[in-house]
Parts: sequence; C-alpha cells; structure tokens
Amino acid sequence: MSEDDLYMHYADIFSKSCGGADEDEEEEEGEEEGPSIHEQEMEKQKLLFQQSRLANRGVAEMTLLYISACKGVQSPMTMNTLRLGISILKGGNVEIQKVMSRIRTFQKIMFVSFFNFFHLQNI
Repeated sequence: MSEDDLYMHYADIFSKSCGGADEDEEEEEGEEEGPSIHEQEMEKQKLLFQQSRLANRGVAEMTLLYISACKGVQSPMTMNTLRLGISILKGGNVEIQKVMSRIRTFQKIMFVSFFNFFHLQNI
C-alpha cells in the first residue's frame, strides 16, 4: 500500500488522544509525587471514554484491516497503525478487545496476514 499522509496524521492524533504520547516525556518529568487515587481513576475514565469513542467510530476495525492489508511489510504507516492499535488497547480495555474479537471471528481469513506480520517481525 502506498503511504497516505492524511491517514498517518489521523492515526498519530488518535493514538495520542488515548495517551499514546512518548513515554520518554513522562519519565523526564522527574521524581514528583504520583497522582492521587482519585486522579488516577479520573485518568482511567478519560482513557476508557476516548478508546470507546474511537471504537464507536470504527478505529478498531480500521486498525485490524490495515494491518491485515499490509501483509507483513513494515512501513511508517504500519508502525503508526500498530501504535494506534496499542493505544486503543492500553489498560486492557475489554470493550475494544471484544470488538476486535468479533471482527476476527467474522473475517478469519483476512487476519492470517495480521498474525503473520507479528510472526515475521518476531514480536
């Protein structure tokens, strides 16, 4: 597949909306006191809301379909898509896992490429 700059920008924005920002930035903030339990719960609820909103708009399906279509070829678009997939699954979001499982059940043949990608990349 040819690179699509618009797709890459959207995948990056969607990923960041689910807390997919670089972890290095978080580590550089220093040894400050951690967030309270209330703040952690609020962050978790925000994350779940963003992930669910993206899932309702078809991002989970788009992610799996694109990874399947890449047929194991590593490219910047594939890596952006993987980051997006990781960000919508961050925190073990069961709702997203169920969506992805239903898609896989309906389209098993297409997703052989998805699993081959990970096998070829030794992930």
